Amino acid sequence: MGRILHMKIISFWFCLLSLLGLSQRTPPTRPDFQADFNFFWETVRDHYAYFPEKQTDWARVRQYYQPQLDTLTRKTAFVRVLENALGELYDPHATLGTNRRDSWRLVPSGTDLWLTFRRGQAVVGDVRRGFGASRVGIRPGMRVLAVNGVALASALAPLLGHCQRAPDSAAICLALN
Repeated sequence: MGRILHMKIISFWFCLLSLLGLSQRTPPTRPDFQADFNFFWETVRDHYAYFPEKQTDWARVRQYYQPQLDTLTRKTAFVRVLENALGELYDPHATLGTNRRDSWRLVPSGTDLWLTFRRGQAVVGDVRRGFGASRVGIRPGMRVLAVNGVALASALAPLLGHCQRAPDSAAICLALN
């Protein structure tokens, strides 16, 4: 019984110390964002195994996204920059694991539809039963012409990334989904 009380006291002190630390923490600075981005970029450069299969110019990713760090004041905006940079790999398995409310949905596990291109047109390949898309009547075989009233090509453009050496059908398919 003494051991349980001792553990509770230790837990209490750790909670108290962490609360005190949180109240004294300062927001990240531009040099913090730069250092963290460099660590992120170098880690992906050194350890991502699928660059040979991608059209991503990873050096260009650094050049494109690093200037955006100078305008950041909040950690949430920094996470968005990291997610966008990682999105340049068009790899649904490469994620930050943040899944913030404003993050892109995980593909395919976070989506209600699976879309494909057939003869140059976006077509619903499959629909998750019981979820939003099926509830509103979307069925396999339907064509997708627009997203929220925006022509499909225009809706896909911001999702295709900015740092590809050449167009890649895998990038287009992921953006579609």
